[in-house]
Amino acid sequence: MSTISRISRPHREPITDVDSVEAVDGALRADGPGRYHVDEISADPLLSGDTRRRWGTAIKRPDGAVTSDPDPWPDQA
Repeated sequence: MSTISRISRPHREPITDVDSVEAVDGALRADGPGRYHVDEISADPLLSGDTRRRWGTAIKRPDGAVTSDPDPWPDQA
């Protein structure tokens, strides 16, 4: 299954799409501090029929450091 990661902020347009969750940190270099949503976008529909699911969040601190925090999905436990 082919997926990309979409980075966005609440109530704003998506910031960018990246090839993998590992690329989120680099994609946020030019953006300001704050909390970002990270969604997985799949080419194939999930069981729900949707092609998107929330992966988790990324937080960029004022010093530029980024912390990624995945949601605890059952298949990741």
